[in-house]
Amino acid sequence: MREQPAAGATGAEIYKASACATCHGEDLSGTGLAPTLVGLSANWTPDALAKFLGSPDPARVRSSRQAKLDLEFSAAMPTYDNLSAEELIRLAGFLLAE
Repeated sequence: MREQPAAGATGAEIYKASACATCHGEDLSGTGLAPTLVGLSANWTPDALAKFLGSPDPARVRSSRQAKLDLEFSAAMPTYDNLSAEELIRLAGFLLAE
């Protein structure tokens, strides 16, 4: 269940509060529902990833790589519009460090 992260939460805390592990795994290695989040820095910048996390649907339309992932995994990426721009950047930073 998604929770609102505490004020000043780290990227790892935001990942946990936002229930990302439900689909992507506790260790970010992916599950049958969603892909691994390890190695995202090969395809994302912090700003681009934060923007995607805040509103993933437009990215799906533009990215053939994202469209392929949508077909491969059963869980749809939710919109994290409950997170502030700062929280999205912290979450993106955490994901890109893995």
